Amino acid sequence: MEIENVKNRFSQLENVEFEIEKTFNTLGYIPVVGSASSPFRLVMGQLQQDIGVLGVLFFATTAIIDAVTGNSADAGVEGIQRSFSQVLHGCGNIGRSALEALPLLPLITCLPYDQIARMKYTGEYETRDEAIPHPGL
Repeated sequence: MEIENVKNRFSQLENVEFEIEKTFNTLGYIPVVGSASSPFRLVMGQLQQDIGVLGVLFFATTAIIDAVTGNSADAGVEGIQRSFSQVLHGCGNIGRSALEALPLLPLITCLPYDQIARMKYTGEYETRDEAIPHPGL
């Protein structure tokens, strides 16, 4: 599979995750519903971490191979950054699932965070034509 195909599939996966996360964010603000959706967010966070780690390993391998063969390793490096972002999102969702398990707490903590400083997916920047790098990268 070509690296561009993998990157495209990764972008598609990010878009799906973004839509799911937006739904979970809304559900998390509702006291009883948020507590019920918390375990699903936990599983999503764990999956994001697993996918991110696999992505880092895949793209690091391709970047090393490209560098050794004299090709540009830029695509691999970009893939590593996006994959690491998945790991960070997974950590955030796991932490947030713990907050959402407690009724009313998400309304006080998560709603302001979402409005002010929520970590965005790469695709969110691309759709807005913003040249803002991912947090932490």
